[in-house]
Amino acid sequence: MKNLGRFYFLGVPVLFILACFSLEFYKCGFPLNDDWAYLLALKNLLETGKLSLCDWASSTQLTHIFSGLLFARAFGFDLGLVKLVNIIHFALFLVFFQKTLEEFSLDKKFILLAALTAAFSPLNLLLSMSFMTDITYLFWSTLALYLFVKNFKTGKGVFLWLALAASGAAFLTRQLGLLLPAAFILFLFLEKKLDLKTFLKVTLPSAAVFLGYTAWFKGFHGPTWASENYVAGATLKHLLDYKGFFLSTLERTLSSLIETGFFIFPVCLPALFFFRKKIVLSGGSKIRTRIALLFLCAVGLAFYAWFRGFLPYLENNLGRFGIGVVAVNGWELKESGFFGEKWFWFSATAAGVLSGAVMLYSAVFGLAFRREALFRFFFLNFLLHLGISMAGGKYFDRYLVNFIPFFILSAALLLKDFKISAFSPLFLLIPFFAVSYLGSGDYLAWNRAKWELAAKVSAERKVDPSGIVNGFDYNAWFNYEKNMKLLKAVKSLKEIDEWEWQKMMSYRIFITYNPAPAEGWVVVDKLEYETPLSRKKGVIYALMK
Repeated sequence: MKNLGRFYFLGVPVLFILACFSLEFYKCGFPLNDDWAYLLALKNLLETGKLSLCDWASSTQLTHIFSGLLFARAFGFDLGLVKLVNIIHFALFLVFFQKTLEEFSLDKKFILLAALTAAFSPLNLLLSMSFMTDITYLFWSTLALYLFVKNFKTGKGVFLWLALAASGAAFLTRQLGLLLPAAFILFLFLEKKLDLKTFLKVTLPSAAVFLGYTAWFKGFHGPTWASENYVAGATLKHLLDYKGFFLSTLERTLSSLIETGFFIFPVCLPALFFFRKKIVLSGGSKIRTRIALLFLCAVGLAFYAWFRGFLPYLENNLGRFGIGVVAVNGWELKESGFFGEKWFWFSATAAGVLSGAVMLYSAVFGLAFRREALFRFFFLNFLLHLGISMAGGKYFDRYLVNFIPFFILSAALLLKDFKISAFSPLFLLIPFFAVSYLGSGDYLAWNRAKWELAAKVSAERKVDPSGIVNGFDYNAWFNYEKNMKLLKAVKSLKEIDEWEWQKMMSYRIFITYNPAPAEGWVVVDKLEYETPLSRKKGVIYALMK
């Protein structure tokens, strides 16, 4: 490991980029998941020169949109190639994540293990091949944290100004970016190293970015449906339901621990070997206390898993029939390989419970006993992000992307403390990589198939694409803006229902996995596609009344 060289941290990002290209993301010239909302804003900006944000998405997406604009100016606007924006952002995240881990004096072997776990975590690989804002925010927030760390350790002001700039870019991607300087201020205060000068240096630029954005949005752009209804309205409604808020927070927390545990199990499960060894070789009170703490964490999560059943628990990208939101009707008939098997979800849940227990133990143990002040900074940042996410009216599994780096860090530090060989988790990386790579390949394959089938029947049957039901992303790409324009002409934003635009659709063709969903529908075409999850080909159908 000592011979890895100065630029060892480039290896995992390069491997990640090669994996993405091998999945042929560039051939997916269509929206994925909710990224149609950001692609519409980018498309309108390129065509009109005016930034007009989509009503569906959060309004703080400016950094993300302008990243896409720079790419499109250089290489043209292509719905497949533009996904490279996120792939580049994630590769850069991997670089600065590893540089951050270096600040904790971790050996290169543990840093590489952490980077490989982050790179091929199912959520990260999947979202990197889309135009969603999650990955852009992950990069800017990680860069900001790294620069705050450098400022704290060196005292050099240049790192603070760069950290604030990165925090501003993060905020202009997602509102959560304001939490980065807030966490740093709180950290310095708790460490008794906050003076008035530093407080003003951090808060004034952050306030200027927030006020500048607010002035632009309120004074020049104007409100969107999301800003009027979801960002404040749904959150406030969720918070005011005190009993419901408490129960949902408890449920979300436990679900997040188990699901995140599954997403990063290669860096967590090896710690169990240490405890097993200590049970045999040691009878000391300290180790018994540690084992008891870990045991309590595992029992608590196991009881919750018994109550809830097998994963997945959170809505969005992880599903019983694959990775990624299945946006085609009749998905229970989809060729899903091991994702459709009970043994897989039992194994995933078991890995999630055990890893979640290690995550919880490592975070609590690290906070209570670890001497590194920087760990407390990362914990505060995690806690603020978790708190704001819990306050939201909706809570998706992709929000876990922001928590994964902290838990990987705490688990890697635990492995370092236990003096576990970094080679012991390598066998865990093989199934981990397989789940992510094959699942992402399947996601791109069936999405490509449904768009190709829709284009074919649209041309042959002379049906406008807006008259084809083909999943939420497809429907929104062709219908959302025009239908919202009609709705806004007769209603205020607060009067428009979230799904009202979709109810206005008039369709003639229905894309589905089910060849006989209801009486009166007949198959007019079908398309077979290859999926890496199964030897059998997947089949989707176009139906017409």
